[in-house]
This record gives sequence, C-alpha cells and structure tokens, in this order.
Amino acid sequence: MLDDAEAAEHVELGGAVSLAFALETDALAPLTAAGFLPRSACLAERATLAWRGTGCYADAMDTFERVGVQTLWLAVGGLVVLSCGGEVAKDVLASSGGTVSIDAGEATPRTDQWDDAGVSGQAGDAGVSGQCAVAPGDAGGDVPCTETCAGACSAGGCMVTLATEATPYVVLVDAENVYWTDAAGTIVKEAKAGGTPTTIYSQWGESLQNVAVDGDAIYWTNEQPGSIMKLSVSGGAATTLTTTSPAAGTLTSLAAFGGMVFWTNSNSVMSVPESGSAVATVATGMDSPTGVMADDTYAYWASGVASTGKIMRALRGGGAVTTLAKGQDDPLGIALDASYVYWTALGSTRTATGTIVKQPIAGGTPTTLATGQGFPWGIAVSATGVYWANSLTGTVMRSPPCGGAPETLASGQTAALNIAADASGVYWTTESTVMGLKPSCACR
Repeated sequence: MLDDAEAAEHVELGGAVSLAFALETDALAPLTAAGFLPRSACLAERATLAWRGTGCYADAMDTFERVGVQTLWLAVGGLVVLSCGGEVAKDVLASSGGTVSIDAGEATPRTDQWDDAGVSGQAGDAGVSGQCAVAPGDAGGDVPCTETCAGACSAGGCMVTLATEATPYVVLVDAENVYWTDAAGTIVKEAKAGGTPTTIYSQWGESLQNVAVDGDAIYWTNEQPGSIMKLSVSGGAATTLTTTSPAAGTLTSLAAFGGMVFWTNSNSVMSVPESGSAVATVATGMDSPTGVMADDTYAYWASGVASTGKIMRALRGGGAVTTLAKGQDDPLGIALDASYVYWTALGSTRTATGTIVKQPIAGGTPTTLATGQGFPWGIAVSATGVYWANSLTGTVMRSPPCGGAPETLASGQTAALNIAADASGVYWTTESTVMGLKPSCACR
C-alpha cells in the first residue's frame, strides 16, 4: 500500500497496474481545478480503465470514453478501478486524496498508437471487457498475434484498399458494415470484419453524393428529379420518402439520426420521418447551408462562405436558430459526439489554410484543433480521436482525443474527401479508391 507521497514518486510501472481509489464526491473539486478532468466525469458506479502511452479508455456500461494519460475519470461517491500496464500520472495520484494500492505484474507497458478500444478484445486491443491484451514479443503475453496485414502498415495500423472505383463519393459505417457510393450510381457494402464487397443498389445517373445510414436503412438525395430516397441495408427496391421542389435549389447535404432524415438546400434545412410522412422546415433563410448533422435534440449545419461562415443549430422539429460560432472561414463538414460539435473550415484561399475546430454542445468558446490544413473536407469522430481528410495535400489526419499535435495517418491519398470512423478503424475515399486503416497487432 502506497500513501500519496509514495504514489507521487511512482511515476511509471513496468507492469500491470491495479489502482483502487476510494473517493468522496468532493475529491473531484481539486482535480477539476488542476485541469485533470476535461469534458465531463464518468459517473458510472464502476468503470474499468485501460491505460496506454497516450491515453486510456473507460469501459462503463459498454461505452468507451477516451481520456488523457494525465487524466483520471472518477466515479462520484463510488469506486473506480484502473487496470492495465502503462504510465501512471503522478500528479493525478498525488492529488487524488484517496487510498492507492499498486500491484505490479510482469507485463510491459505499451505505447503504440492503436492500442485502442476494439470490438473483439483481440491481442493488443482493449476489447469490450476493457482488459489489456499483451502483443507478441511483450513479456507476459499469453495471446499470440495471428493477424497478418494484407495491405501496408501505417501509423501502427493496417491500411488496405477496400475497393477501386472510377469516382467514389461517400464512405459510411454502421455496427456491422462499411458502405460506399460511386459516380456510377452504385452503393456497395462490405463487412467490417472482412469479406467480399456486395452491391446493394445500382442506378446509373443517380448522384449519390449526399448519403447517410441509420438503423437498417440507407438514405440519399437524388437530384433528378429532386427527392429523398431510402433503401434497406440488405438491398432490394429503393423507395421515395419525399420529393423536393426545383425552386429549393440543389440538395447539398443529408443526415439521418433517431428516426428522422435531415437535408439542406440552397437556403433551408428540412426534415422528414424515416418512415416517410409530412416534410418539416427546421430553418429557412439560411446562407448556403451544408454539412447537416443531428443528435437527439438538435440539427446542426454550416452556413455562409469565406469569412462569414457560421455553425448553427435548431431543435429537430424547428424553431429558433442559434449561432454556435461565427467568423469561420468557409465551414463545410460537421461531426458530433456526446459533448462536442466539430467542423472543418476549408480556408477561403483554397490553399493550406484550413482549420479543424470543436466547441462544447452546451455552448462556450471554440477550440482550434489544427491549422494549416490542406482543404479539409470530410470529418469524423470516434472514441479514438477526431479524423479528417485533406483533399489538397492528400493526407488523412487524426487529432488525439486528449489533445496534442495532429498526427498524419496516411499520405499520398490523392483527392481524399469523405471519411468515416468508429472503433473498427478509419475509412476514406480518394479520387479512385476506398481505403481503410484498422488496428492490427501485425503492425506494432
């Protein structure tokens, strides 16, 4: 058993660590003031944290939350258990005000980038149990790596070409599959676990550039004639949810979430139930709205061009419009998680002047995650970070969820545009390919 002073000296442990903190609610105050609790605290009664060289994950009620190596998520009035090899932030230990017990095992701490929340708990990944597996070659590793990388190792993951297409447009993910569309009016899906791509829809001439997946269906905008379409993820016949007026102009973006489909046209944000019914106006009188996204409460979108750009939102059913941020230089893509709204700003000069920005959904001051980006187009967020594609410079980038300098995951990706990410990996389109970068112990 170590007291606080001893814990402060015990900065790194060359083994598996088990720390039990018995904390009262008021123990949160000094840590919050010291900056050790970004965003929000994990309020689960118990949580399991898997520590690694650049962060850790909390497995609470089957939800992974990424936090920094110098950050501790505390259970209010409860017990938090930390279990795994890795670094221990001495300031957190010294400031915890709790009782710390340390049991050092034989495992070697890991520091690689992709020691992340996996879906199967395979070697080297923190799986759904939140436990840390040890990769081959590490002392104490009892699960050998049987993976091979069919592509090229990059940034600690395996980068593979999912498809070669004439002009791929959009890439999407859901719980089971990766989907993409192309200029030929085709929708293709492939299991995230691997397998043979399957074409689930093909209609020459359809512009499948605004596409979303939610639940058991895929949705897209069809310009000629203007309409919102729906298709089962299993394939079959497509149905028309609603038609749009030519006077509304080009349909510029689409999102589907929580039983509703949202889209933007030249000056409005619209919605329709996923079952098809009466169309509603969420907001009108907007300046070239695009990038629409939605959560349980609001619809969000970018509006305006050049330095007049704004990030805006309104209730899903419509109502007063709130400006979350203004003075954005040509904002385009939007992504959401439970705490933040994220967006890309292209930079009006169409050079490497783009930015990646986030802001609390509850309101507050925007934070710039990256500057000097080469025309950042698509953006995605998952527990493993914020991802975007720079179409001008052909790079795929990641901002660690705990902050820090942006990381280049892949380069040489000509005209990288759209991007999607979840615990299984990150996926993007180039001018002629659909790519994926997945965690793999074979690339560590």
